[in-house]
Amino acid sequence: MSKAIEDSDHVEQKTGQTGKLPFYKSPENVSPPVKPFNKGSKMSKKASSNFEPNIPRKIVDIPNTSVMRGSSSVENNSGEQLIVGKTISINGDISSCKTLIVEGKVEANVFDVVSLNVAPGGIFKGNAKVTNAFIAGDFNGSLEATKALEIAETGKISGDIRYQSISIATGGVITGKVSVSSEIDIKSNKA
Repeated sequence: MSKAIEDSDHVEQKTGQTGKLPFYKSPENVSPPVKPFNKGSKMSKKASSNFEPNIPRKIVDIPNTSVMRGSSSVENNSGEQLIVGKTISINGDISSCKTLIVEGKVEANVFDVVSLNVAPGGIFKGNAKVTNAFIAGDFNGSLEATKALEIAETGKISGDIRYQSISIATGGVITGKVSVSSEIDIKSNKA
């Protein structure tokens, strides 16, 4: 810059108005020049900093897992469980599964399943013969729980229901034919 601009705070622009130049920097705000790298200088092979990030591990709380009673041992059943996510729809037959968790929509015949969990917002349509069932969403069809049937306050079941023991939370709804399976009925169905 010229000496005149450096010594002056104001300059006259082409429009005839006076004001500060937008690009003008006072000497105290100017950064020192960067020194160029010399070809003869060598960098050290060792890093001068021994920085090791200390990031604590967190255990993440997955929402709605406390509602699904049968999924408490997810680590143990990792290859023997099926989780149908909220945006997923499945049609067909499902068998030989320890835990079936329905968060989306399932239209199927389910057999040889230990635990059926229909999560809040989940929809199941079809036939299911399971050991234990926990319903917190909607179930339409035929359901046989050879051990226990638990219906949450948000659970709705309609159709033909058979169970050995039942638990219904206040607000849970059952519509249709309901019957209790005795141990004799359960043994004769297996034979």
